[in-house]
Amino acid sequence: MDFSVDNWWRKRYYTNMTNHYKFYEVISGSRAYGFANENSDTDYRGIFFPNRRCFYGLEGFTDPIETKDPDTVFYSFKKFINLALANNPNILEILFIDEPNLIIQDSKYIQRIKAFRQDFLSKRIFTTYLGYVKAQMHKIKNEGNCSPKMNSRRMEDIKKNGYDTKAASHVFRLLFQGIELAREKTISIPLPKADIFVCKLIRNGKVSFEDFVKDSNDFIEIFKELETKSDLPDKPNFELINDLVMDIHKSFYEG
Repeated sequence: MDFSVDNWWRKRYYTNMTNHYKFYEVISGSRAYGFANENSDTDYRGIFFPNRRCFYGLEGFTDPIETKDPDTVFYSFKKFINLALANNPNILEILFIDEPNLIIQDSKYIQRIKAFRQDFLSKRIFTTYLGYVKAQMHKIKNEGNCSPKMNSRRMEDIKKNGYDTKAASHVFRLLFQGIELAREKTISIPLPKADIFVCKLIRNGKVSFEDFVKDSNDFIEIFKELETKSDLPDKPNFELINDLVMDIHKSFYEG
C-alpha cells in the first residue's frame, strides 16, 4: 500500500493493528452549549474507524469506547451513522459543531459527512427530542431519591436551588435545539445568546420551579405544533447516506 506524506497517520495506523483510528473529536456538553458554570466538567465525544481485523474479520470491539475523568465517548463510524439516522439528539449535535474552539481533531471524513448532514434529519426529531426532554424531567421528578452515582456538587445544587437545575437547563436546551431543527434544519453550537441566557438563569437557580414547569410546558407545546408545519421528511435520506458510508469505508480501508 502506498503511504503518501499527507497520509502519514495512515502508516502509523496500519503498523499497529490493535489500535482503532480516531478521526473526529469535539468538546460537548455545557461547555459546548455555552452555559457552563464553575462546576461543569469538560465532556469529549468522537468517532473512530475500527482496526482492519475488527472491520473485516470476526474480532469484536467495544462500541462505544467510554472513559471517565474526563467524560469521553467515542463511537464507531457505523454506529455513529446509525444513531444519526435515528436522529439521536446527542449524536446530531456532534454533526453540527463547526466552532473551531470546540473541535479537537478534524478530518476529511467528517467533512464529507457534514456536507450531507441535513439529509440525516427527519420528523423523527419530534420523538427523539421529546423523549430526551422526558428523561430530564424524570430526573427532576425523582430528585428526592438521588442515586448514589449523583455527584456531591449536583446534590448541593439541588439543596441550594430546590430542584435539579442542571437537568432543567438541559430541558430547555433540548427544546431550543429541537425547535431550531424543525424551523431551520440546523443546530447552533454554541446556542444563540438569548437561549444561553435562559439556560444560565435556570442552571444558576434564578428561575423558580413553578416558572420552570409552566415555561417548559409552553415550549413543549410549541415544539409539538411544529411537527405538522415542518417540511422535514418523514424519514432521513437512507440511500444517499448508505452510499456515502460505503464510499468512505472503501476510501479508508482500501486507500
